[in-house]
Amino acid sequence: MFHPLVKQQINTLTQYDSVMFRFTNERKSSSEEISYSDRFTVSFQYCKTTINWDILFNSLKPDLPPDIIFLDPQSEINALDYYDIDSIKSWNSEYPQSLLNVLLEMIGLLSTQQEETITNYPNERLKFEFDLVKQIDYVKIEYSTAIINNEFKVYFMIPLTGLSPSSVFGKGTKIKEPKLLVTFTPNDAVLNPKTSLEFEPEWAKILSNVKLPHWSIELCITDYIPLVNESVSKLYQKFIKRKLLLEGIASIFGHPSEYDSINFRKITFLFDVDKYPFFAHIYLPINFPDDHPIISLQSLFHAKDGRPFTSQLARYPYSPRWGTEEMSGRITGCISTAMKNFRDMCNNDK
Repeated sequence: MFHPLVKQQINTLTQYDSVMFRFTNERKSSSEEISYSDRFTVSFQYCKTTINWDILFNSLKPDLPPDIIFLDPQSEINALDYYDIDSIKSWNSEYPQSLLNVLLEMIGLLSTQQEETITNYPNERLKFEFDLVKQIDYVKIEYSTAIINNEFKVYFMIPLTGLSPSSVFGKGTKIKEPKLLVTFTPNDAVLNPKTSLEFEPEWAKILSNVKLPHWSIELCITDYIPLVNESVSKLYQKFIKRKLLLEGIASIFGHPSEYDSINFRKITFLFDVDKYPFFAHIYLPINFPDDHPIISLQSLFHAKDGRPFTSQLARYPYSPRWGTEEMSGRITGCISTAMKNFRDMCNNDK
């Protein structure tokens, strides 16, 4: 258990959405006088690197700012005069955001350090790409460097635009938008970057099959980013249209008997017309909305060749340009019209 002054600082970090801070290794100092935990490890993702810092408070003097220890080389800020940091000099233990301000200022110093490392690296093409990236002001881009197998690596982490986590996962979600990771190995004779998408597991239902555009030698990074945004946006828009359509149909027909709430490909309703119960299945094909939904009616009482009697609605009015409200209204109207005919088909097929 932490001292109340320390606890309020940690609570602020847990509620901060822009950086996902994780806390481990809660412990006390060796002093027998201390009854509260007063130190812990804070970890967070910065670009391709996991940063780990030890935060050391003093429970005997909880009003003092903490010391911070860099736990690994990639977490270290070179030539740092810790007590010259503005947020340390203005520390107020009664202010719940004091520790957050310290960490954010240090993250800013870390970013500046990474920027200087990239700028000073002797590769003109890398400097050119980096200058282009720094001109992008509509998203916050992270940079980091690393030595892997004696090779110098440069990473750019670029958030994708036009994707709304709340539209997919609901309001208040803490899931972040996917990001494009660009990896340069400037030792190579040709600066041929590797690219990948970085996203939380929840995005896999939309993005698991995405194919990133090929980065040809004549492209630069500001040419490539819009191509990726376009590829990802197409999958995202198709997902949103499927989701909204099935939700629109359910708002008209009521609670479904089956509902694909993961990929929003299929929904099923149970109807009863003059004591003839049947299912109405609506399936959204891979190329929806360009291809129309597949609608089939399936009897619960009638069979043909040992299988439930089923009829697919082969032709009905449809346009991929319809909005969600019109499309759901037309589809439910089509099913309602087909119900009586389907009952007659079941009777005639006895």
